[in-house]
This record gives sequence, structure tokens and C-alpha cells, in this order.
Amino acid sequence: MSFVGAGRRLAQGGVGEAARWLGVESVVLLSFMEVEAAGRGFDGNNRPKMLREANIFHRELGPDAQRDRAIREGLATPKWARNCKSDCSPDLARMRAINETPALRSCSRGVGQIMCYIAGAAGHPTALAMAQAAMHGEKEQLWSMVPLMKG
Repeated sequence: MSFVGAGRRLAQGGVGEAARWLGVESVVLLSFMEVEAAGRGFDGNNRPKMLREANIFHRELGPDAQRDRAIREGLATPKWARNCKSDCSPDLARMRAINETPALRSCSRGVGQIMCYIAGAAGHPTALAMAQAAMHGEKEQLWSMVPLMKG
């Protein structure tokens, strides 16, 4: 799966609707989205913006041969380290080849850069379901973030 999506931007009023539901001003959500994803939920190839977290992949795999492989391949580390790349998709493909569920759970996606390991709290049954929802559009990405902010 390439995770190429529709690239649909938020419709006018979309942020305002979410802000009203949260009881905050729109500028609060817009600021959050700007910091987390430079104000846009998709990259230039219509894939939801994504960052992988090698320390989360390390944790999600648990101590076994898969984790050892991920460490050898530079995909897992015991501690957080800056790993920003302009395109994490090749790394995600390599991670999924080791173990798909921990790989998907180890990435943040969309306008809010919400980690997929908290998919349930974001309203999705699985990390894969959250990743697939993010492909539809920025509205779906925003509404994955909003329940977490409501707390």
C-alpha cells in the first residue's frame, strides 16, 4: 500500500466547525496545524504527511528477532532521536516488511501528526484504519486530532 490519498484540503469553515466543537477559537487549531504539519496534511504526492518514530517502533516490536533486525537496519532505536526526512515512505515500507502493525503504530500522520498507536483514542479501531482515514482528506485528519484535544 502506497498510502496515496485524495489530497483533499479542508473545506472553508472546516476548522471553525472543529473549533466550535472544542470550545476554542479557530486560530488555536490553525496554529496547532501549522506547527505540526506546516498547515497542510498531504505531501506533494498526495500522501498524508507522516513521520516515523524509531523509538516507538522499537517499543512496539518488543524484544525479539524482529526488533534486532529493525535495529540493524536503522529503523528502531531505544531512545527518541531526530529522524526527520522529507519522505519517510521508503522507511515505512521497510518497517512494514518486518511487522506491519507495529510499523503503522509507529508513525504520526496528517495535519495534527497524531501517532497511530493511539488510534483508539482518535476514534479509529486500528492504526491501519487511522492511516486509511487520513488518506481521504484533511477533514478526516483533523477529526482524528479533535477527540484527543477534547480529552
